[in-house]
Amino acid sequence: MNFYNIRLETSSWTYILDRISGSLVKVPKTFTDENLRLPKKLEQSLELCHKPYELVRQSEKAKCDFTYESSFSSLGKRAVRIVKLCHSNFFWLAHQYASFAKPCFEDSHEAINFFRKQSLPSPQNTLCLSRSIFAASASRRFADSGAIFIGVFLPTRNMHAWIIEDGRQPDLQDSMWINFRPVAALC
Repeated sequence: MNFYNIRLETSSWTYILDRISGSLVKVPKTFTDENLRLPKKLEQSLELCHKPYELVRQSEKAKCDFTYESSFSSLGKRAVRIVKLCHSNFFWLAHQYASFAKPCFEDSHEAINFFRKQSLPSPQNTLCLSRSIFAASASRRFADSGAIFIGVFLPTRNMHAWIIEDGRQPDLQDSMWINFRPVAALC
């Protein structure tokens, strides 16, 4: 997964995400950074973040649970490792570690459901980045049509991460992503 800063500008400040620690950095608006051309799938997903009413609605079939086999125990261990790396402010290391994984779920929706069913050490509302990184690494469709967004809620500077994949937001239990403005993306 490649990292992209999506500069968020206010009247006098520019907000960017530090690509190593994942910390939000506030710099004077005069700060200039190279303007990289975003990949087409990232531009399309970013447009959906700004216009969430254009998202494709999850089908009823996608909501049903499926049985997880015992072979998925290594996936549970991978999820726990990603949580530990994210909580230790090793953002870069967490997404690098996840990028070596072989996708095993059809899409991010299935991977998110699996992640939520694991008994993880933190409440689910603090695991948004870990959940998104895990789902992106475990989804077969993510490489072609997915993006992880990391957003900020100004002026509080609270952060949140979510996925847009195939024109959908696959985490049906995440309704707060719509309140955050994207400041960085992984795809």
